[in-house]
Amino acid sequence: MYLKTKKIDKILKKFPDKGRFQFFFLFFLISITFWFSTKLSNNYQIEQTFKIVWSDIPKNVILSNNKSKIDLLITASGIQILWYRLFKNKIIISLKETSFLSQPAQISLERKQYRFQQQLFSNTELNQIKTDDILLEYSLLNSKKVVVVPLVSIKYRPGYLSDSPLRVIPDSILVTGAQSILDTLSEISTLPFISNDNNRDISETLILEAKEGLHYEINQIKILMPISRYSEKEFMINLETINLPDKVKMKFFPPKIKLKITMPLILLNGINETDFGLAIDYNLIKEEPFKLPLIFLTKKPQKIKNISWNPKSVNYLIRK
Repeated sequence: MYLKTKKIDKILKKFPDKGRFQFFFLFFLISITFWFSTKLSNNYQIEQTFKIVWSDIPKNVILSNNKSKIDLLITASGIQILWYRLFKNKIIISLKETSFLSQPAQISLERKQYRFQQQLFSNTELNQIKTDDILLEYSLLNSKKVVVVPLVSIKYRPGYLSDSPLRVIPDSILVTGAQSILDTLSEISTLPFISNDNNRDISETLILEAKEGLHYEINQIKILMPISRYSEKEFMINLETINLPDKVKMKFFPPKIKLKITMPLILLNGINETDFGLAIDYNLIKEEPFKLPLIFLTKKPQKIKNISWNPKSVNYLIRK
């Protein structure tokens, strides 16, 4: 056992002590740093892939399913290559001078070599464009006026109703997009709007629902709806006859009809039975003498929300 321990001590003494080890590690680290710096400062020729960023796209053109990368043969230092790989990995290609008279459009990359060189580091040399000319698929845009349909759910507080239908401002917008999309487009919806227990006028701005490949002249519309307190009122209305010959008289059973209305409370007190008219057409009686004639409304005030009467038809007696 003693001999084994003595052998282990001899082996451990061959290793450098802590101070010598730290010096060795520092020397190794400095050497690696110098070696790495030397490698990065050297120039290398490599094939580098860049992502394409299209610019100056005409307003009436939409690009679709197109090549998004380009390969360039460059000579650059190691540090520049590292930068290209990690950060500066995009090339901007302008479509300002591109002809969109044929499908697909052809992009000549050789003619853009100077523009590519300008986007690289000053010490980087662009040797060759390895990617062939790009055939660019696109769609031409057209415009169309489309109706706006607000997706709204409005519930009123008991005793309140709207004074008029919902107004949409504007009720239609100009939509721009590919003709194939516009041909199937009949309306544009808003994002949903829900409002409960309403007792005041509604005035809200709604965002239009975005659709891929379409551009709207505006992205929002306004909805307006006046709301008032309503109440019900009943009247007994004398029944009249139209198209009645001079020598003919009619008697109805019952002679008066109960009429019920729903109207804004602020206007209700100014309404009376003379503002309404209920009648029967004598010509219809002649055409169908064995059928009870229906009663129809001949006049009513404005802004009435609901109006009903009972009965809908009456018995009658004709005297000549």
